Amino acid sequence: MSQFKRRDALAFSLSFGLLHAFFYPQQTLAAVEAVPCELTVAPSGLAFCDKLVGTGSQAVKGQLIKAHYVGRLENGKVFDSSYNRGQPLTFRVGIGEVIKGWDEGILGGDGVPPMLAGGKRTLKLPPELAYGSRGAGCKGGKYFF
Repeated sequence: MSQFKRRDALAFSLSFGLLHAFFYPQQTLAAVEAVPCELTVAPSGLAFCDKLVGTGSQAVKGQLIKAHYVGRLENGKVFDSSYNRGQPLTFRVGIGEVIKGWDEGILGGDGVPPMLAGGKRTLKLPPELAYGSRGAGCKGGKYFF
């Protein structure tokens, strides 16, 4: 990979903590983050890995949810984190309030199982499910959430 592409390739590692998940003790969260993750690629190009399968209900389209996340560059450097702000992102899932890959990664579909409340999932998104050609520091690269 060229120096330019490596520098601009954006990787998001998003650990969704849906609904009540952000109440887990810090030790539990650290243990979940340490779980190795083998990505499964869906037909849409979205790749996912469940770090922790939730025990609550699954979200439904239009439902207001809360999700914690950490965004990382491909080199591992954190560029955004709801944990650092001290509060999860709140949005209605499945109606376009967030990028398409988040909606698909949470609601499921086409080879991706729906998330359950309390779960944590890592997503790797192709540009068309993330920021498209406009990019977000990465024009046309893959995104890890």
